[in-house]
Amino acid sequence: IGLSFDNDVEVYSLNAYYDFNDVNGFRPFLGVGLGQVDIQYAKDKELAKTLYAGGRYSINEQTYVGLKGTYSMIDGPEDQLGFKYDDITMYGVTLSVGYQF
Repeated sequence: IGLSFDNDVEVYSLNAYYDFNDVNGFRPFLGVGLGQVDIQYAKDKELAKTLYAGGRYSINEQTYVGLKGTYSMIDGPEDQLGFKYDDITMYGVTLSVGYQF
């Protein structure tokens, strides 16, 4: 009947991080984010709140390995037909390798 439940989603967020002091080459951090989510076919843009925690370990002076955990809470959207959806919770983990110039 031509129905599709696929939606494109765009997330825009302003984030702030606090880096703690190095402990034997490991530098932990905490962060918060506030933004908005634009979900295709939703009536309005939704508020997004995000928490971050992680750290990075220095392998040498320029190279590091990092790990970041993300927890996002997105207000439940209402579609153009008036259906209200539950709030969205999203978890993420990022592993990175970086080089500082």
